[in-house]
Amino acid sequence: MYGSEQCVGGKEADAGTLRESDPYDNAVLDYYTNQKITAKRDNREGVDYYPTPEPLGFMMNMWGRVKEGDEILEPSAGHGAIARYAPAENRMTAVEPSQSLFARLQIKAGGVAGRSFVNDIFENYNIVNKHDVVLMNPPFGVQGKLAAEHVAKAYKHLNEGGRIVAIVPEGKAQDRIGKWLDEQKDAVVVGEVLLPDVTFVQAGTSIRCRVLVIDKISNEAKRNNAATQKVTHDLSYVESVEEFFETLRGINMPDRTIDTQLIMEKKAR
Repeated sequence: MYGSEQCVGGKEADAGTLRESDPYDNAVLDYYTNQKITAKRDNREGVDYYPTPEPLGFMMNMWGRVKEGDEILEPSAGHGAIARYAPAENRMTAVEPSQSLFARLQIKAGGVAGRSFVNDIFENYNIVNKHDVVLMNPPFGVQGKLAAEHVAKAYKHLNEGGRIVAIVPEGKAQDRIGKWLDEQKDAVVVGEVLLPDVTFVQAGTSIRCRVLVIDKISNEAKRNNAATQKVTHDLSYVESVEEFFETLRGINMPDRTIDTQLIMEKKAR
């Protein structure tokens, strides 16, 4: 189903019964039934909150290539536009500082065993917590500084063979993340999606962003092989939300590289 080994879906609190239709179409419907959201995060004064369009949140779960037993993390989860589509079979932790957004997040993404919600800023999330897949739309901050810092912190939470799927702004943020990537010996970008100006139109902004897919692979040969499989999808030309959602539907990402022997060795140590 859209390239994932797992089915997706948390609690659909705004639907009386489960809709028997295509899950991606349901995500599109979720987007159009939302009111325009331009909220500020309560204890991040001055930092804009750009909610992820639900169809993009759905596809980010697909691009994470979540596997059986994987634990998922979403920092700064907002109102749940990504977390709500996490596979019901997997444990998931969602972090969100805003009180109002946190309440909505629990409604949208809760109702499933193994879901944990943390009402705090991501900076306070203890580094001892490790995850296999991180799906994120971080606060951008001035010139993308916060976005780059959150991606770097998220990487510290990754297990071997883990993956980050992150929405990040263009411009200075790309420079910061590029410099950080150069310093990581086991990080490799395996996919990119250049997003159109209409991505955050519901939030009242045309900020240009992209999705980065970053894997953590310690084995050099496996990492180099993963780099050769990198895919890039340029959707920057798209001029309407409808075209954006239709184009997103067909985009896939490479599978994750899981070095089972290395993982077992690390666990043994």
